[in-house]
Amino acid sequence: MEGHTTTSGAIVNISTGQTSGAAQGVTTPHIQVENHNHVRGVEQSTSQAGELVIDSNVRHNLVATGEAGVIMVQNSSDGGGGDMTMPTSVRVSNELGAARPKAAKFSVLVTVSASVLVGILFMAIILASRSDFPKMFTDRTLVIEETSKLGYLLAATILLNSIQPVLNGVAVGAGWQSLVAFVNIGCYYLFGLPISILLGYKFKFGVQGIWSGILGGCLLQTVLLLFITIRTNWQKEALQAEEHVRTWDGPSEPEPAKIVP
Repeated sequence: MEGHTTTSGAIVNISTGQTSGAAQGVTTPHIQVENHNHVRGVEQSTSQAGELVIDSNVRHNLVATGEAGVIMVQNSSDGGGGDMTMPTSVRVSNELGAARPKAAKFSVLVTVSASVLVGILFMAIILASRSDFPKMFTDRTLVIEETSKLGYLLAATILLNSIQPVLNGVAVGAGWQSLVAFVNIGCYYLFGLPISILLGYKFKFGVQGIWSGILGGCLLQTVLLLFITIRTNWQKEALQAEEHVRTWDGPSEPEPAKIVP
């Protein structure tokens, strides 16, 4: 058979050859790749059936899919920060509504400190085992090697994901929903996403660039929320909460008239 050019630019010559042994007399295709200098990314792997041609784009996509699977499983354990959002919000709002600003401030300090310590613990575990933890999810050597390179980004993500949800809970409990909405939109869509696109596609950093951009947006959001929380006047927040309670609770009901016999 005559050779033809593949879509990747490599010329593939297919010839027919005889096999030996038990399968003697059965013809199997023999594929030969003639790769020009300007063509990149075509690799060969030998199997029992013959010589196969594997495009490196397919190979890289498979590796990237394996990396994403391992990282998603690992990142699902975010140090417990996401589980602290609602409890923190409820505790802060209850303390402010009860006109206890010092208790609200103390609650914020305890929850943020605990989330930081838990995040540091999980970050240290990931950094110490970044070359070993992928083996729990895959036995492919190439996926293990590529995933271990992302260990630093995963560790930083777990640390931020332990702190940022708690600060979101504080903001929601204090009634800063509109402010947090603008912070989220600015940090992720106006800062993190454009940087991800530039690093991942323009500068060819791939998954590391995309992840770094999103991580930068999360870091900016965490810093802004932390700055707002530190600068908060909790006494003023308690007074505003009391005013909101009076506004939304409505006027107090008059006492029922006493019946005189």
